Amino acid sequence: MAVPPMQPARGVAAGSADLARPLRASLMLDVILGLLVAVTLPLAIVAVPNTISVVAALLPPDISPIEMVRAHGLALPAMVLTVPLTALFLRRVRAVPVLVAGLALL
Repeated sequence: MAVPPMQPARGVAAGSADLARPLRASLMLDVILGLLVAVTLPLAIVAVPNTISVVAALLPPDISPIEMVRAHGLALPAMVLTVPLTALFLRRVRAVPVLVAGLALL
C-alpha cells in the first residue's frame, strides 16, 4: 500500500516566513545603529571638548581646565564604543553579572 506524500501544514510554512521578518528587521536596526555610531563618534570627539572648555572656565581655580577637557574628551568615545559592545554581550549573558562586573571595574 502506497503512502501519499505529506504536505507541509500552512501554519508551519507561514511560521518560518514570520520568523525571518523579525530577524531581518533586527539586522537592519543593528546596521542603522552602527552607522549612527560611526557618524556621531567623530562629531562628539570634536563637539564635547569645545563645550567642556567653555564650562571649564566656570570651575574653581585649583582644577586644571586642560585636564578637564582631556578627561571628558576621552570619556565619550570610550562610552560610545563600549555601550554597543556591551549590548551585544548582553544578548548572550544575563545582565546581573555584567552589571556587577562593570560596577567592580568602576
